[in-house]
Amino acid sequence: MKITDLKPEIVWKFFHQVTQVPRPSKKEGKMIEFLESFAKQYKIAIKKDAVGNILMSKQIGRASCRERV
Repeated sequence: MKITDLKPEIVWKFFHQVTQVPRPSKKEGKMIEFLESFAKQYKIAIKKDAVGNILMSKQIGRASCRERV
């Protein structure tokens, strides 16, 4: 069984993508680029501080909640 076969599939798909990005200590540039690209692709708000910490957030509207039920 592969990690991408686990349920819920969407969670493990993104987890697998994260595990494929090299990110040794003090050299997190590629991970930062990945996260910025991911946020842009999925229209997620992103804030980054001077040292590279990233905060991503996305509000869920009422329509989104109804669609999930």
